[in-house]
Amino acid sequence: MKRVLVAAFGCVMGVSSAAWPQSHTTAPVLKYPISARSAGMGETGVADNSDPANIYYNPANVVGPARVYVQGSRWDIAPLIADDLWIGGGSAGVSYARRDANPFVWSADVSYERFDYGTSIATTPSGQPLGEYETVEHCIALTIGAGLSIGERSELRVGAAAKRWDPDYAPDEFTIPDAPEDVTGYAFDAGATFALRAVVAEWNVTPAVALAIVNAGPDVEYDSDNEDPLPTRFHFGTSVRVESPTVHVLTASVPLIALVYNLEGVERFHDDGFSWGIGGELAVAQIVFVRAGVSDFDDEDTIADDYKDESGWGFGLGVPAGSLRARFDYAKTSDAFDEEKLGFELAWLL
Repeated sequence: MKRVLVAAFGCVMGVSSAAWPQSHTTAPVLKYPISARSAGMGETGVADNSDPANIYYNPANVVGPARVYVQGSRWDIAPLIADDLWIGGGSAGVSYARRDANPFVWSADVSYERFDYGTSIATTPSGQPLGEYETVEHCIALTIGAGLSIGERSELRVGAAAKRWDPDYAPDEFTIPDAPEDVTGYAFDAGATFALRAVVAEWNVTPAVALAIVNAGPDVEYDSDNEDPLPTRFHFGTSVRVESPTVHVLTASVPLIALVYNLEGVERFHDDGFSWGIGGELAVAQIVFVRAGVSDFDDEDTIADDYKDESGWGFGLGVPAGSLRARFDYAKTSDAFDEEKLGFELAWLL
């Protein structure tokens, strides 16, 4: 009998699986933002706190408008090759500000992400089947943040996150001597955003700059001879949000027009892929959202075929009702392995 260990995007020791690009890091679930919105905006968002899912790029984005929210996303991986590989997850959180003169805002978010590799077949070296099992990666994260108003026109946001990565490989009955054991990894995020607030001809204009390091932590040791680094990244960039004067729609007061523009750079420490991303969103009355974006990778620093330039577009349909904000999101990308993504956000403004 043998123990089967499924490595990131590959197959080791007799597991039948699809052919995946080589990866130099472990915990691939940490590479994916659980956000259909950002997928339609070139996977940008380090300085954009419009969507709580953007804590993937910067934990300081947990600081946003005073609200309680839940959000999530799900999509299939390589649907033309396999019919049971998928990624999904979501989060719930709160951002709270006292209604008196206190300029302090605090926020917290708990999130869960799952990468399901589907059903695999364990075999002996001669090809004799031993049984079927599912391989899954889990990630649970806690993000906290705080915002401090500086005067009347600026705000400093800071945030930090702790993550626990827990893969579930083959069951214990598939064993061989000295086989790697199931492992657990820990990662940490830290980031900051500085935003300005201005009013130009009754339009609110909010430019912001931000930087963050995510998935920092010790290498994951599979045994005394094998260890892999986490997919650590450094994000930096800007965002500008422009909102028109508010109007009454249904039973809510919302800006008739809201524009978001993001520009972002990403350095991947262990995967050797540096990229620039540009993305934008146009929202009409918080009911119709239209998005587009692109990521441009530096080919000279990129492992062959691991990364490539990607584009995306998407839309959202929202319902503003009193203090309730509900939104459904769809995104389509140029990546053949995960072309279409679905998501939602439900928030109650405090």
